[in-house]
Order: sequence, then structure tokens, then C-alpha cells
Amino acid sequence: MLQLIKLEIRKYKLKKYIKGVFIAILFIMAFLTMSYIDNKVHSPNDLDTYQSVIWMINVLSFDVFLIFSSTIMGKIIIGEYKDKTILVMFCYPIDRKKIMLSKLFIVGVFGMSCVLISNTLCILYTVILDSIVDVVAGSFSFSYISSASLIFLAFAVMTGIMSLLPFTVGMKKKSVPSTVVTAVVIAALAQPIIGSEPQLIDTLIKLIIITLITLTLSAYTIIKKINTIDDVDVA
Repeated sequence: MLQLIKLEIRKYKLKKYIKGVFIAILFIMAFLTMSYIDNKVHSPNDLDTYQSVIWMINVLSFDVFLIFSSTIMGKIIIGEYKDKTILVMFCYPIDRKKIMLSKLFIVGVFGMSCVLISNTLCILYTVILDSIVDVVAGSFSFSYISSASLIFLAFAVMTGIMSLLPFTVGMKKKSVPSTVVTAVVIAALAQPIIGSEPQLIDTLIKLIIITLITLTLSAYTIIKKINTIDDVDVA
């Protein structure tokens, strides 16, 4: 399985996406900067707190990298089914189920890793910027990180799991655009559903419910496809 993952990364040159990841993080930082400047100019006495800033960073990272993950999903799975190039891989003396699971594993871990890296860098950027310009109400304390650690992990895991949801639509439509559009819709609906800066317990409950629904839908599609994968004709 590990060897398959390494081969997939090499085959699709997924390391080249690292540059895109950091460009995406820079865009998130730019959005945060504009938000800080707008608050500083128009509401200097009502700046965002670190709690709300950390929440906003989590949501932005989730949205951006859910969509980013869907593009990779479309490339290494949906695109291969659409173009029937997956049949070439099925000719190899390798368990087809392992091939599919290795691809899904790559997408899930990619999404989780990106969110964790993005959150860390964006919070570090905010702390440095705040020490220079004072764009956040109050001073930074590591207690913010410790109290939000569960939210950090919850968002990271949710990104990895929910990156599988576009897979269910993409596999049904055999369409890469449908995969990406599904991710965009999920990202757009996430904020209203979860809410803005809610309490820790409420957030975790909502994230768990959303994740369980996603897992159920994704598991059904994945199991269905994997169970029928050996029936695909490669002749």
C-alpha cells in the first residue's frame, strides 16, 4: 500500500502542487490582511479577537483546501475513469482495491496536511502582524492555541473526510467539473451550517454530525465502486 502511494505521487508529480499550496496560503493571508485593515480603518475600537480570528482562519483554510483537494481528486481518480486510463493500471498484477484506496488516501491526507500547515502559518503571520500594527484586540496567548487545538484537529480531519464527498458526485457523473463544483458548494454551505465563532462543544457536535453524514455517503460510493472494480473489463 505504501509503495502504491509513493508510485501515485511520483506518477502524477504531486510534489509540484506544494507550490500551489503555498500560493493558496498567501491568498488566505492577503484576505486576512484586507480584513484587518478594513477593521482598523472603519472600526478601530471594535477589532476582531484572537478567538474570532482563529475561527476565521480555520474556515478559510477548510474552504480553500477542500476545493484544492477536489482538483487532485478529479485528476487522479475521476479523470482516469472518464478517459479510461484507469484500465491500464488494472492490467497490472496489483490488487485493484488497493489502487483505489491508495488514491483516496492521498487526497484525504493531502487535505488534512494542508489545513494544519495553513492554520499554523496564518496564525503565526497574524501574531507577527499584530505585534507591529495592532490589528487584533488584546494580546496573543498560547492559551488560545491550546483551547482551539480540538477545533484545529476537527477541521483538519473534516477536510480530509469531506474531500471524499466530491468523489461520490464525480464518480456518478464521471465528470471532473462536477467534482470541483461539488467542493465549491460544500465550502459555501459550511459557514452557514457551522455558524460564526460558536462555542467549542457546539462546534464539535456540528462537525461530527457533518463528518458522519459525509462518511456514510462516501463509504457507500467507495464500497460500491470497490466491490465492482474487479468486474471492470480491461480487454
